[in-house]
Amino acid sequence: MTCSGEPSMLSTLKPVLQARRELLATCLLLCSANASAEQGFADRLERILREHQLVRMVDADVETAREQVAVEKTAYFPKLTVNGSAGKQHIDRENGGNGSYDPSEASVGINQLITDFGATSSRVQAAKVVLVKEEAERELQVQNLTLAAIEAQLQVIQAQRTQAYARQSEQNIKQQTSLENARMEAGRGYATDVLQAKSQLAGAEARRVMADSRMREALNRYRVIFGEAAIAADSLEGLAIPGARLPASEVDIIESVRQQNPDVLAAIKRAEVTLAERDAARSKELMPRLSFRLSQAHFDDYDGSPGRRDDTKAMVNFDWQFDLGMRADHVTRAADQAVLSAEEKADYVRIQAIEEARNAWDSWQTSRERSEHLRNQVNIAESFLDLARKEREMGRRSLLDILNGEIGLINAQSDATAAGIDEIIAAYRLLRATGRLSPELFRQPGIVLPADRALPVAALDAGQAEAR
Repeated sequence: MTCSGEPSMLSTLKPVLQARRELLATCLLLCSANASAEQGFADRLERILREHQLVRMVDADVETAREQVAVEKTAYFPKLTVNGSAGKQHIDRENGGNGSYDPSEASVGINQLITDFGATSSRVQAAKVVLVKEEAERELQVQNLTLAAIEAQLQVIQAQRTQAYARQSEQNIKQQTSLENARMEAGRGYATDVLQAKSQLAGAEARRVMADSRMREALNRYRVIFGEAAIAADSLEGLAIPGARLPASEVDIIESVRQQNPDVLAAIKRAEVTLAERDAARSKELMPRLSFRLSQAHFDDYDGSPGRRDDTKAMVNFDWQFDLGMRADHVTRAADQAVLSAEEKADYVRIQAIEEARNAWDSWQTSRERSEHLRNQVNIAESFLDLARKEREMGRRSLLDILNGEIGLINAQSDATAAGIDEIIAAYRLLRATGRLSPELFRQPGIVLPADRALPVAALDAGQAEAR
């Protein structure tokens, strides 16, 4: 009886257990999504600076260079040599005894470098310089990725706001067109007003289509940088301009580029690598080698001599090879030209970096002025709309005038919001150009803010015209 009841109980419990597993999986999924949504910009930036393919690539380059330093240092340590052999040997001499033998031998030896007059140390130094260069390359990519993350986040916000304004403008014009159609059908409107409304609607639809496209592009870029889609574009954080870090003048810009620009620093390290490799190549071609060798060998039936033989040797070896084709001279001159090329490349990178920084400075100044003018345009459009509504109440303005004023205000707000984000992006590009952009910046208070606080114009506050 008991045995027959167990299958029935198990069949009853299976749906319950399955439901519990599904509930647990759903909870874990929701918790994971909430945790991802609650991550701020600084946390997401820290994550991609650990996990992004670009960072993993440069980290691997750094570790490769570090291991290569260890590889070159092994030349300082003794080398152990172990040999052994056994076989058959038949000797047929013109003079002396003939016979067949079973020779065998075994040997062990240690060879220790005494000095190679700087050849090994120059290779070790060259490997260390490569390591420093790879670390500079890593810092370069970290700053590039940091700027890319800033641009990706702000451009999603910019695209989302522009899209919202474009949709609101399109909706207002559709209302306007519908009202003008109704007025004309009732005999109180004009065909020219209807055509004007339709013309505005076509322009607004084209603007909305472009805004939708830019939104998709911004989300695609965000996904590439952060490795995930933006959960809610309208909830992303804005970034304030770190004014204290920005250069104060063009002289400050040039000095910062020379001392801190990551492209310049990486180019200088590349030139130093070429210089170190030249020294290593020259030492390899010119310097002799002095070493000590200690060996112990055991022979049986060695060279037709029956019996056992033991050899112990302690020797100092001197070895120097010089190519009479003057290879060393050619290697040195080729390396000198490589050094000259690397130094010229570094100098040209410096020139380009200064140009980029100056352009970034001009772009930021231009963005500030443009943003200020567009915010002023918003204020003027708001004032016009307020006065137009009052004149509408007095019968001096048509509904078409009010709707046109609202559309103008929405478009002005859209342009001002986009310009405000362009101003912030330009400021961070200037930080990158002067080498002052670091991930730690976004842990400081007042830098990562709600988007409405960080952006000069961020709210959809255009009023809706009332159909009268």
